[in-house]
Amino acid sequence: MYRYNDVLELSVLELARFNCILNVKISTSNVGIYGELCRYQLYITRFIILIRYWCNIVNTNNSILSTVYTMAFDDHVEGPTNWVSDVKSLLCEN
Repeated sequence: MYRYNDVLELSVLELARFNCILNVKISTSNVGIYGELCRYQLYITRFIILIRYWCNIVNTNNSILSTVYTMAFDDHVEGPTNWVSDVKSLLCEN
């Protein structure tokens, strides 16, 4: 799974590609470019995928998956950063 910094780098590349597709200047508004193409920024899509994945794991009946999630959550509580920490910080931001 992509980390936040990786997604930002990919967003820059994606935006450069969109500038070429639309044949506009680099100074053109990012919002205008995404609006013209009916797209969201890449990080928004990744956040949606991450939250859906988390919802599926939390609501699963699979005992192995539940055990692995519980272990990841316990690791998060003890301090190390993992994807559970990313989901928690994402959900607590707003």
